[in-house]
Amino acid sequence: MNLFSNTGGLPPSPPRSPPKRKRDRDDAGKGPQSWKKHRLFGLAFAQFHAFRRKFPNARCVIIDFNAGDGEGVDLAQGDLFGPNRSRATAELAAQQAATDNVFVILCEKQADRFAKLKEKYGTTPRVTIIRDHRDVVPLVVGFDYAIVLSDPCGPAGHGEDILGAVSRAVPKADFIIALNLHGVNRINGTHQSAEQVGRAGKANATSRERHGWKNDPYRWQALLGRRHMASSRVIPMSSTFTLQMLVIADFVVVKDSEFEVLA
Repeated sequence: MNLFSNTGGLPPSPPRSPPKRKRDRDDAGKGPQSWKKHRLFGLAFAQFHAFRRKFPNARCVIIDFNAGDGEGVDLAQGDLFGPNRSRATAELAAQQAATDNVFVILCEKQADRFAKLKEKYGTTPRVTIIRDHRDVVPLVVGFDYAIVLSDPCGPAGHGEDILGAVSRAVPKADFIIALNLHGVNRINGTHQSAEQVGRAGKANATSRERHGWKNDPYRWQALLGRRHMASSRVIPMSSTFTLQMLVIADFVVVKDSEFEVLA
């Protein structure tokens, strides 16, 4: 009896494993449309410049909680003389380190992006590059002012407990929070029926408890303990990222048609 008679003389192929689910959320926050986000961060930096004008001798720190690789993205060609790349938050921050009394902390947990930051800014004076949010608070003690940029790809990356600690550690601090509303809404849409039990159900419920509130600007304002807040309009960036940017501060000075004062 020929065991291979039905397979043309070849042994049967082993069963195929199911295709791996593609997870691209780690890069959801960066894409061809990221120049829109970089532009909003540049406008929101009016907070920093206003403080520096009023208190030129104050010790200031710029904290980029999610610095990425420090690279911008291509801009649509508007004219022959304008820039052709957007300026990422790490670049906006590091440029200010050339000024006396201004220090910069860049935080990035992913190894490849961290390495690019070290290559680009590792020798820049007054720039510190770290991998863990928890290392931020000891570094900011003693500063008069901080401006904090929080721009993770998904809701879990904000490090809101550390943001709250910074708000208490620095007498004057402004916060620029880039929300991914798509990510929060996806988490809030994971409902479990009473019959569903097990690890997945518990994980969904826990995720909703931890992150489901993050599409509420007023919860952010309460967390950070600041008197005023402005918000950008909601901007679709990609299929997995819908942007809303918040400026939360005791004094909101950003004035642009892109932002509306909420409180």
